[in-house]
Amino acid sequence: MAKKELCVRLIVDECHVIMAASMVGLTLSPEELDKKFYNREEPMPVDVCEMSDGDKESEMGMTMALALFVIAKDAEKEDGE
Repeated sequence: MAKKELCVRLIVDECHVIMAASMVGLTLSPEELDKKFYNREEPMPVDVCEMSDGDKESEMGMTMALALFVIAKDAEKEDGE
């Protein structure tokens, strides 16, 4: 089957982003942090295959976790209506 882009926006704790940046030697001003991580001109597509380093089980696990989360959130919305 073809790869498709899953429509998910990640909400993250900013301090974890700052910690990750500092782990690789990046010290960014609040403006630079916003531009690099939150307010990019174009969102950055991420291939779960790349994230899993080619490990098919990890790739499948990440994809299924995200898909199941979307399914659960949709079910919550439907129950609330």
